[in-house]
Amino acid sequence: MTQALPSTFDAKAAAHEGLLERARAGDVAAFCAWMRPEETRLYRQALALCGQPREAEELVQDTLIAAWKGIGRFDGRCASFTWLYGVMIRVQSKRIRSRTRRRWNLLGLRVHDAGEEAVGMEGAIERATGLDALTAQERGRALQRMIDRLSPKQSEVIRLRYYADCSLREIAQLLKIPEGTVKSRLSLGLERLRAMGVEDLQ
Repeated sequence: MTQALPSTFDAKAAAHEGLLERARAGDVAAFCAWMRPEETRLYRQALALCGQPREAEELVQDTLIAAWKGIGRFDGRCASFTWLYGVMIRVQSKRIRSRTRRRWNLLGLRVHDAGEEAVGMEGAIERATGLDALTAQERGRALQRMIDRLSPKQSEVIRLRYYADCSLREIAQLLKIPEGTVKSRLSLGLERLRAMGVEDLQ
C-alpha cells in the first residue's frame, strides 16, 4: 500500500516545530523565523495596548527580547501566538508599574493611584464627556486604562480572553493554573469593569 504524502499543513507544522527546537537550542535566526508569522498580529495587539505606534513598536521589541530569553519555557501546549501574547502582557504590566505613580488620562485629567484622594478614570471621563459620547478609539483607550486598574492577575486573563481570543483552556495552559482559577479571575475582573461602567464584555 502506497504511503500517503504529508499534507501541506503537516509539512508547515513540522517546519514550525523544527524552528522551535533550533530556537530552544540557541539559534537566533531560527527564533526570528519561528515568530515572524506572528509579528503583524503582535503589533496590532501592542497598538491596542499602547495606543501609540512608537510605543507599540517598543513593546513588540521588548516582548521579543523577553520571549527569546524565555523560549526554553515554551512547552507547545498552547499556540505560539497565545504564548507570545502572554509574554507581551507581562512585559506591558512591568512597563506600567515602572512608570511614575501620577499618570495622565486621555482627557488630560490627572489620575492618582490607589492611596491618594482622586477620582477614578471612569468618573473623570463620564463627567467630562459621558462614556457614550466618546469615539470608538477613545473608548478603546479608556477601556485599556480601566483594565490597567485591575489586579495584574485579573487584567492578564481579561486581555488573553478578549484581545488574544484565547479559550479558557488555553489560558489555563499558558498561565499554568487550573481552569477554575481562570474562570474566577475572569469573573472578578469583569465584575470590577462593570462597576466602572463597562457593559460590552460578556
